[in-house]
Amino acid sequence: MYALDEVRCCVAFGGIIYYSMDWAVEKSIGGRRDEYPEVSVMLLYLIRHGATKGNIEKRYVGSTDETLTREAVERLVEWRHRYSEQLSQVQMVVVSPMKRCRQTADILFPGMRQYVVEDFRECDFGAFEYRNFRELDGNAAYQRFIDSCGECGFPGGEDRAAFQSRCVDGFEKLLSGFDEDSLRDKTGIRVQAEAETERECESSGMHIALVVHGGTIMALLDRYSFPHRDYYDWQTDNGTGFIIEADRDLETGEWKFNVIGTLDKVR
Repeated sequence: MYALDEVRCCVAFGGIIYYSMDWAVEKSIGGRRDEYPEVSVMLLYLIRHGATKGNIEKRYVGSTDETLTREAVERLVEWRHRYSEQLSQVQMVVVSPMKRCRQTADILFPGMRQYVVEDFRECDFGAFEYRNFRELDGNAAYQRFIDSCGECGFPGGEDRAAFQSRCVDGFEKLLSGFDEDSLRDKTGIRVQAEAETERECESSGMHIALVVHGGTIMALLDRYSFPHRDYYDWQTDNGTGFIIEADRDLETGEWKFNVIGTLDKVR
């Protein structure tokens, strides 16, 4: 796993945070890395966005770019106060590009810069987009989807394997090293690390919040959870999340996520 105490600065490439270490600035994009530096533990906060109208109506909300309901905003404000001690420790905020995630992050981490990871978008639900089970009742494609426990994928959209691969790829890129000259923020302007950010990144035990979708959380935890639990075991409500202790195996380079706490919904 990466040595967080060796990190020199935090920068962004295409809206994605990257940690620029000594080895990162010496190798070009796509360069091979033979060893994984020894690292300290990193804390991740995997947070599902607040509820939208489509969520309340139990719809498949993927590409539909809804904002939060008024009640969801109010609950997130309460949620921020309840978990103020934990949230105040977050040093970096990473989001899906969808409005519901950006808005949630604005409420939970006011004033903090958001870094967008395009690959953290919700699953492409294809023909099922913004429809619910009542509207799909009797639909042959929907019945096949149910009978396969979702393995057959969404007609005209993504299957679970493709979706999970996309999310995992986004996470791996998030923590990859790139040529410093190639690094850009989401506006396309080269990032100059500020002194304050440098000091934060030099400390061990980085705390990073990922404000994303329920499906994104399920995909990441199915891939990295240790002890392992399956995809559907990681379903979580809107406005809830997990606290993850993440580290990387020094021999294999594989990430392991250990869930050490939950962030529960405000009722």
